[in-house]
Amino acid sequence: MKRRYCSGPVPLLPRGRPLAAAGPVLPLQGSWPDWPSFWRDTSAALQQRGYARSTLLYYRQILRAFSRHAAKPPTAITREDVHAYLHRLARSRPSAHWIAMNISILRTLFDKLAGQTLLHRITGPRLPRTLPDILTTTETEALLNAADTLRDQLLLHLLLGHGLKPSTLRHLRWHDLDCMNLQSEISTLQSTLMRIANGLGMENDLVFPGLDPVKPLSARSIERRIRELATATGIERPVTAMTLRHTFAVVSLRNGMSLPELQQRLGHKTLEATARYLRCLLPHDATRPSILSHHPIPSQRSLNLKSSFTNLQLPQALSMLSPITAQPGPKRF
Repeated sequence: MKRRYCSGPVPLLPRGRPLAAAGPVLPLQGSWPDWPSFWRDTSAALQQRGYARSTLLYYRQILRAFSRHAAKPPTAITREDVHAYLHRLARSRPSAHWIAMNISILRTLFDKLAGQTLLHRITGPRLPRTLPDILTTTETEALLNAADTLRDQLLLHLLLGHGLKPSTLRHLRWHDLDCMNLQSEISTLQSTLMRIANGLGMENDLVFPGLDPVKPLSARSIERRIRELATATGIERPVTAMTLRHTFAVVSLRNGMSLPELQQRLGHKTLEATARYLRCLLPHDATRPSILSHHPIPSQRSLNLKSSFTNLQLPQALSMLSPITAQPGPKRF
């Protein structure tokens, strides 16, 4: 399928986010004569709020592009500079997600942190809603059969059988398996051989160490291994760790797990994030009694977090959710 592009100027509508506060959200002090000093202060503030290093890389990339376009110090930036940058960005036909990310990052840096109002009433393009990509039963079985090492088998088991996030998987330690009550589900022999294969035996050791045993296996290495296994089984579309997590969620719903229970298993903060997996259920699943009696569905007010949740029949609940067309997710930037 074709990617959706945002063509034409970025809409600068009267609606938008409320005007930023008069003062900065964080106590950033001093003027910034150049962009390195501006980034030093704002990145430090973001790190204090727990922003990940990978997120800061996107922030720096977009801020560098904006600074090259503006060609003036941070203290001289005006709304017109921001508008001109966004219009030029839109003419290069990027994805709607990339434009929205630029707006969000510039708003965070200038309005929320620096206490300005440069992006007041600027709204991004409407983003296409996509269905989570999942594996079929045949593809799942083929992927599991393709894992010929203990490490790969355990990796797929934790992703497909427990829906762990890739970040959680990377930093998993052996004592975490005991705390999560996974040892009863993972073969004792398999876990023992894994420890021997790693040359480790301590409870605090990483389950998936990298080349340096004290550091976790990189996210890129995990994704590359999953991609290699998927290619070996003949799966042509991209398969990632999140694809396996999505597959776990949908299979759990098909097997009768309730939304609140799945929300807890996935670690979602809101039930709205978990309810989107209902759209992935096949039509014939809507008639299964085991599902009809287990899913409390949001009321017709469209997953409003303040709305009460009632036990509706699944066909009725699915009809309340607006139809959505499955589309491939945005490519990585």
